Amino acid sequence: MQCKGRLLARFFSLGFLCVLTMLSAKAQSPSLAETVDWMKSKTDELGLIYSEARDDENSMPRITTWEAVGSSGCTLTLRNRNERQGPPPKRISSRDIMANRMAASVMFSFSDFNPQNVTENVDTGMLSTLNIRLNTTNKKKAVKWQISGKNYEYNSLIISFKDQAIAQRFTKAIKHAIELCGGKPDKREPF
Repeated sequence: MQCKGRLLARFFSLGFLCVLTMLSAKAQSPSLAETVDWMKSKTDELGLIYSEARDDENSMPRITTWEAVGSSGCTLTLRNRNERQGPPPKRISSRDIMANRMAASVMFSFSDFNPQNVTENVDTGMLSTLNIRLNTTNKKKAVKWQISGKNYEYNSLIISFKDQAIAQRFTKAIKHAIELCGGKPDKREPF
């Protein structure tokens, strides 16, 4: 009987230690502010940022240098550093955007992204990049672009990096920020 009591006591103390270890590890993970600050410090590493659209006239790709111009809680705003002066053109084509002819910014909240739908894809094309694709929960149009004074909304964001090691670290940081901000998976349809 005493043997069972000691065994149970050891079992419970081992379980208690496991719980404490898990809580300690969770407490040591970076805060949202630390995560966003780290991502902001890596904006020089960003290459191509875009949201996909069905037609070419509304695609939002940008090859440029980016800077984080604002963050508030779970929201992050990125702006290209190569801004063109003058009135916005009547039509925006992806050719203009790719050639850095337009001022652009993109704003999003990590809470709007589906944490289960952040993926990496190696693009072996001309630029040889690693793309991080983020999709919003339930395809909500929550990625807000402003291009030369015009506003566009999309349900995805794709960020490309030439340095794959930085891209993989950035993916982890994005997933961590989404988790901290309460990003939710898509609602399942009954059929």
